[in-house]
Amino acid sequence: MLHLKAPSTKPLPLGNHPFWEFSCDIYKDTKDILLEMQSHHGLNVNAILFCYWFSANYQKVLSKNDIKRVLTTIHKWHQHIIRPLRTLRDSLSKYTYRDSLNAIRQEVLASELMAEKIEQSLMVDLFAKEKCHIKNPSMYQAASCAFRSIKFYCDVLYITLNDQDCDDFIQITHKIFPNMKKENITALGYKILRYSTNPTNKPANLELFK
Repeated sequence: MLHLKAPSTKPLPLGNHPFWEFSCDIYKDTKDILLEMQSHHGLNVNAILFCYWFSANYQKVLSKNDIKRVLTTIHKWHQHIIRPLRTLRDSLSKYTYRDSLNAIRQEVLASELMAEKIEQSLMVDLFAKEKCHIKNPSMYQAASCAFRSIKFYCDVLYITLNDQDCDDFIQITHKIFPNMKKENITALGYKILRYSTNPTNKPANLELFK
């Protein structure tokens, strides 16, 4: 398990913190999967990583209400700060004189990363009073909680996961729990992620949670 340090009960500083360190470790090996989830399903990469980090640390499941609280809390920040910075960075890479614009692009990237850290801080601060004293930590329990949190996140957005989606989340979980048998993670992932909990009627507007 990677960087599963006991979370602080104080608001997170803007420097490196356990959730950020965890995210950097996992992101470097799962970047393509996470960005595909972002592009195809509209999932927030930080929210995905938070589901894993919270569940692994606390061995608790983020309920649908917890997920909605997280997404509501970060909504304005993500829409008005992170997305415009991301769009600007992507736009700069399309211009002919890319070398000349590289310095600007690096500045934008640095601002985007700081904005991502702040978004993570907003998430963690919501659960700063949670207790993280697990007497007998279990990787199986932590992985189960992570899958259930991910499932609830997808349920909130009314996303039905196909086999490829399940395989992708299972692959991320392999990276987080390298000492757990792959066949156990795979069986657990399919059991939880393919279980249908969604009602048939979708809400009129999901934009608040994207």
